[in-house]
Amino acid sequence: MKKYLTIGLVVLVIGIAKAQEVKFGVKGGLNLMKISDEQVKGTSTVGFHLGGLAAIKLSDKFTLQPELLYSTKGTKESYYGIEMKTNLSYIDLPIMAKYFIVEGLSVEAGPQIGYLVSAKGSSNSEYAVFENNFKTIDYGLNLGTGYELKEGLLFQLRYYFGLADISKAIPYYDMNPKTHINGLQVSVGYKF
Repeated sequence: MKKYLTIGLVVLVIGIAKAQEVKFGVKGGLNLMKISDEQVKGTSTVGFHLGGLAAIKLSDKFTLQPELLYSTKGTKESYYGIEMKTNLSYIDLPIMAKYFIVEGLSVEAGPQIGYLVSAKGSSNSEYAVFENNFKTIDYGLNLGTGYELKEGLLFQLRYYFGLADISKAIPYYDMNPKTHINGLQVSVGYKF
């Protein structure tokens, strides 16, 4: 993991150094994410994301776009009659490589790392545990598309593939489920 972060930072620094143009902006939108493991397949809940971005133009066709986002994700699940709702809040850092197919229309891909700032939940069972159930770091890959108007308005649609197991072992239940976050992100933003 550290190797990938180092490579990502080196690419970002080289990109900034060679950049023809750098624009900053803001973005926000909806998250339709779910948290699931091998035993429980939850349903998506609606969350949101909000933050800033830097668009580093490397050529007419390529842009590197690091972002810093506050993002909420969650799930609803049912397991042997126990109903649970989990809400997680992250500070996410996606670094997207964007390729412009035609003017304004791009495809994008890139890694993302997230830092857990809050874990809350509710349940109809007194035995459900939430706050200490999750690891601090999440990481994965984003794939998506976007469209930018000349005036600076932008629209993005992404799918996040969580690669990190975000759950901690629950010793008194003898459980260690592999838990991942996956889902859609729809955004609107503005570059200055």
